[in-house]
Amino acid sequence: MKKWKCEKSELIFNERYFKVRKDTIKLPTNEIKKWIYCDSNDSVMVLGMTENKKLIIIKQYRYLVGNEVIEFPSGEIHNN
Repeated sequence: MKKWKCEKSELIFNERYFKVRKDTIKLPTNEIKKWIYCDSNDSVMVLGMTENKKLIIIKQYRYLVGNEVIEFPSGEIHNN
C-alpha cells in the first residue's frame, strides 16, 4: 500500500491542551486533499477493576456535552 504524502502542514489553532492542524495531503492517485485534525498531548485511559471483577467508571460534568457523563478515568500525560 502506498502512503499518503504531506505536502504542507499548518497550525490553525494553538491552545495549551490541544492544537488543530490542517494538512495538505497528496494521495497515491495524485489527488490533493485537506486533512484537519486535533493534535493533542498524549493521554491515557484507565480500565480499573475491583476484586469483584467490576469495572471502575466515573461520573462527571462535561461542559461541551452540557451534562454529566459516565466514562472511564482518563487524562493528559504530564512530563515527570
